[in-house]
Amino acid sequence: MISEAERRFPVRIRPAIPAARFGTRLMQMQAWLDENDGGDHWTMVPASLRGVVNDAVAVYLRDAALAAAFVAR
Repeated sequence: MISEAERRFPVRIRPAIPAARFGTRLMQMQAWLDENDGGDHWTMVPASLRGVVNDAVAVYLRDAALAAAFVAR
């Protein structure tokens, strides 16, 4: 999954996870990405080391300008 994301999408963002976890923010982030870049132009995958389970995620995008807008949002 991670290798496929790295191959398809050149821009990676690793958002900080709040102490209270993502909660509803995860759905809000996904909705924003769908609205602004479409469902097939981004992906979100675990950002942990392979084989290590944690709460880290990485968002992969095709466009650096969109990545900047996402971070600003």
